[in-house]
Amino acid sequence: MRLTPPTLFRSELLSFIYWIVITVSYAWRKNGHFSFPNELVYVYFVGGLIGYLGHVALLLAFFSLAHAITQLRSGAESDDSKAYRIGRKVVLGLSALVTLVAVAIFACEVAETVLFEILPRRDRYVPGDWDNAIRLGFAAQYMGVVNIGFLFVAALGLVGYAVVSFKTARGSPTQKASTLLLIAVSLWLITRLYNFITSIMVVTNHFWGWGPTYIGAAVVDVILSVWPSFAALMILYVLASDNTYSLSRLHYEEEDDEQRIWDERTQST
Repeated sequence: MRLTPPTLFRSELLSFIYWIVITVSYAWRKNGHFSFPNELVYVYFVGGLIGYLGHVALLLAFFSLAHAITQLRSGAESDDSKAYRIGRKVVLGLSALVTLVAVAIFACEVAETVLFEILPRRDRYVPGDWDNAIRLGFAAQYMGVVNIGFLFVAALGLVGYAVVSFKTARGSPTQKASTLLLIAVSLWLITRLYNFITSIMVVTNHFWGWGPTYIGAAVVDVILSVWPSFAALMILYVLASDNTYSLSRLHYEEEDDEQRIWDERTQST
């Protein structure tokens, strides 16, 4: 039974459950030793997979929202633009790639854990099997860095898209929505940059150390890994649900109709 180190990417909720169980198990330790269910480590691996899928969903949501704002500003013909078609293919392709790599990471982590549980119980020592288990762990780590890098590049691209949208939306009814979208994407970029830096530190064996430095790093990790993404989700919810930001096409068209009727009445008088 081994205590798995933190993964490069994870679902914070499942990670929180994992460490609660570890903490309780440690509090009940006897003679300096403590144990926990072997299956608990798989909860952490599932959390890593869900973490990737969650950020893929954020990527798709940001792109769809940015396109919706563009539609409201320039009309339905933006659906047929070459830039939109290329952007959609890139985003969908990158989302599929990140998802496939995330599944591969999950498979490598599970296979590594199973091998480390089985190999010590064998009657004979086979060096190749142990080497394979170690290679699986390294493969999961390096694929994690690559996947986090993909998401970091996607976040950079979305920030660029949001900046252009913000500049072109000045003076239009979608200006507030474009501003909030830029803030949300920038917050997401912060988490992607932080995760990319920490993933490089993990694979190069650079850690924060122990004592006060480790505690401070843990606090920073919570702030930069969790709260920006949570704030971005809240902004997405507000943008999608509040007509104040003119994201409802019906609301947008009704305002135009009312303005047109008012203009016709004033001209007739």
